[in-house]
Amino acid sequence: MNIISKKKTSICGAALIVATMPLAAYAQDQHAEQASSAEVEAAAQPAAEAPAAPEVAPAEATAETDTRMSASSDQASIAATAKAAGEFSTLLTAVEAAGMSEALATQGPMTVFAPTDTAFSALPEGSVDTLIAIENRDKLAAVLTTHIVQGKVTSADLAALIEEGNGEASIKTVAGSTLTARMNGDAIELTDEKGSVVTVASADIDASNGIIHAIDGVLMPATT
Repeated sequence: MNIISKKKTSICGAALIVATMPLAAYAQDQHAEQASSAEVEAAAQPAAEAPAAPEVAPAEATAETDTRMSASSDQASIAATAKAAGEFSTLLTAVEAAGMSEALATQGPMTVFAPTDTAFSALPEGSVDTLIAIENRDKLAAVLTTHIVQGKVTSADLAALIEEGNGEASIKTVAGSTLTARMNGDAIELTDEKGSVVTVASADIDASNGIIHAIDGVLMPATT
């Protein structure tokens, strides 16, 4: 299943082909308290008392994917790279509250559009505390997975797709929502389904299981 398209035209780039992630089902099922045994078997995870932590499924196996993962084997994971960067503390707190830390450390490849601490601080007062509350774990997972795309998508990939799409490219996220990418001068902007626009402030932060693009705002799914 393609996650990125030029307007309505599908793009068959091996590095950009992505299967639907188990995270998407987790993010959308906000009322389920526990995965069924069939879902547990499909995700290859043991049953848990609380809602199962999201898991990122491996991308479709291709020679290019294998090469990329092999070349980055000496790098730190997305989780460790974000921690070392020092500007994603709030994001990592939210990831831990949602039970997604292991996925960002071990699954992939994936692309994370990562809001900086400054981006989170711009939200209305109390928003982060409300999101990370245990009773809002499913809502938090939906917000976080809106920032994740399976497969390693560089800023050059995005810029090329925007150019080929006559100024815009649609990106399907793990949450099932769609982001619209456009250029603003030399900067890449992302618009979420609520119409909020964020800018990629720092692109192409490589990790062993994918890539991070720091953004200056927090993306939201349409239903949040």
